[in-house]
Amino acid sequence: MPGGFTCCTRGDGSQYVHLCSCPAVYLYAEGTSKNATLCGFNEYSGQGIVESDPIKKYRKKTFTLTSDQYNSCCYSDGDSNNKKVYYNYTHNGSLFKEFNANDCVISNSVDPFEINRSYSRNNYEYGCGDFLGSQTINSTYGWSNEIYQSIDSTTQVSWSYNDTSNYPADSCSGLESKDVLDYIWTLSVEDTETDALNRAIAVDHTYKSSVWETRSGSYIYFTKRTTDYCLLCTNLMVGRAYNGAIPIQKREAIKGNYGAWAAEQAGTFSFTATKPFEVIGGSLHASISDQDFIDNDYSVNPTVYGLASGTSVLVPATPLAHVQGWEYEVGTNPSSDTAYCELT
Repeated sequence: MPGGFTCCTRGDGSQYVHLCSCPAVYLYAEGTSKNATLCGFNEYSGQGIVESDPIKKYRKKTFTLTSDQYNSCCYSDGDSNNKKVYYNYTHNGSLFKEFNANDCVISNSVDPFEINRSYSRNNYEYGCGDFLGSQTINSTYGWSNEIYQSIDSTTQVSWSYNDTSNYPADSCSGLESKDVLDYIWTLSVEDTETDALNRAIAVDHTYKSSVWETRSGSYIYFTKRTTDYCLLCTNLMVGRAYNGAIPIQKREAIKGNYGAWAAEQAGTFSFTATKPFEVIGGSLHASISDQDFIDNDYSVNPTVYGLASGTSVLVPATPLAHVQGWEYEVGTNPSSDTAYCELT
């Protein structure tokens, strides 16, 4: 076209004449992302007990031992039978293992990891003969992994033994004893998604989408990504009015089962050009002047301006929507629309 003009096409398909080249756009986005993982002990399941959906993790497991044990024997002192206590002790104690919330390192409740206990025992010659004296017996009871009979809930399993068939005895005609033991393993201190996010390391990204996944089923990990964006419009005529739009789409973000994309309301803008370019929803790096940007043909390479590699030439300031259970993407939609800037 004569006179240095170009025929340009608007977003609605209509055409207009523009000096030199048609307006050009460049969409830039950046933000931080975290891949978070729950830590701890798994829930119990089976015997009709079903894991949670989504599955839960617990950082603390407690082993509790309860015992009540007694044993006696009988002897005759000539005129009557008497019972002699051989041993009798009860015990209640617990141990635990726990993951640290900050780094998921497991710790024990005591070192060494065991319960100390003692009980008295009487000694007799030949079982229930002459009394030889008493002694104190010291022993330890260490951590026991689950060997359980019953799954009581997603957070508890247990094992029990109860033998009181010879207790109490009606006469001194034989052994009198009882043996009652209860072992219980209990989960507590749920590791939450907030805990997982606090542990996760934030990583910089330049994706044009934000996401906050909802966990489902047996997934113990998820992604949370925040994003800011801006649009660079170039080849503008100073003093002329422009408008444009930035399409956005969204979809459900359920871990393992993402939904279909659907159009979200586009971001629209309008302005009157005061220079050959405009940064919509953002700005240039503070150390770069407008003229430097123009002279370098709108380069977004930071080393061109003496900045360190990886430095953002464009500084986006428009946050992309961020809602748990959804992913948002800027710059496109299911109709394949793209961002544009055009003469009004």
